Amino acid sequence: MKIIGVNASPRMHGNSKLALKEVMLVAESKDAEVEVYDLNLMNFGPCHACNYCKRKDQETFIGTGSIDKTKKSNSWMLDEGHEGICVQDDDMAKLLRSMEDADALVLSTPIYFGQMTAQAKTFLDRLYAIYDSNFMERNGGIKFSLIISQGVVNEEVFKEYITYMMNNMITMLKFEKGDCVILTDNNKPNAIADKEEQQKAIDQLAENLKKQ
Repeated sequence: MKIIGVNASPRMHGNSKLALKEVMLVAESKDAEVEVYDLNLMNFGPCHACNYCKRKDQETFIGTGSIDKTKKSNSWMLDEGHEGICVQDDDMAKLLRSMEDADALVLSTPIYFGQMTAQAKTFLDRLYAIYDSNFMERNGGIKFSLIISQGVVNEEVFKEYITYMMNNMITMLKFEKGDCVILTDNNKPNAIADKEEQQKAIDQLAENLKKQ
């Protein structure tokens, strides 16, 4: 079993990273192969909405000049595409390739300004490359689990937003639904270390990663 962990916190020793690290340790103890990606250390940009991942031609409206336009077409959008391959050859492209034989994906992000981090949003936007493609059918499906760490004590404050985010990923990308764990009152570094209930929730998420 292969599990990919994605840390969307810019703090390498923050509570989101600590929670994800615990999940990966539990998974490894169950003989899973694990890979961890720290988005803040990766070189990747946002989705350019060029639809290369949905088309055969390479002509795009990207203004960076970085694309080799080996084919041209008078039509910007065609019905057939590159089956989930992003035009940007960066660290996110490597992560997408790693997902091809993954069984589970765990995203861990803190809540900043009432939302996921910019790193998490950019990561999710780049998953557009596999949206409306045969990626899941070709690779057997992936269980998606979500870890949220927030400073606010009340779990309900951002829950509607978090639930929407989780369900949106499941519906649009055809992930198998895993656990969503919300860790509260974590403004201080290493706050989760002394919280037994939060540790139990993290460990349970790790135990549940095994696909049914």
